[in-house]
Amino acid sequence: MLKPENFTEQAQEMLTESQDLVRKYKHSNWDVEHILLALVNMQEGLTSTILDFLGINKKHIQQEIKSSLEKKTYVT
Repeated sequence: MLKPENFTEQAQEMLTESQDLVRKYKHSNWDVEHILLALVNMQEGLTSTILDFLGINKKHIQQEIKSSLEKKTYVT
């Protein structure tokens, strides 16, 4: 089993944010989109560096992921 205390501080923050997104969107499953959006939302870190280096518009990526999350079934 993975232990969060073995992860870097940034990885722990990303996991926490991705779990917060599951609750925000009222989803019953923790999916890759939650993790991906949490990664893209991080201001610092490898994901941000790579996206900046490639000249990728982070806001556009965020909107695409949010759109995907909004289409998923949610718990009422």
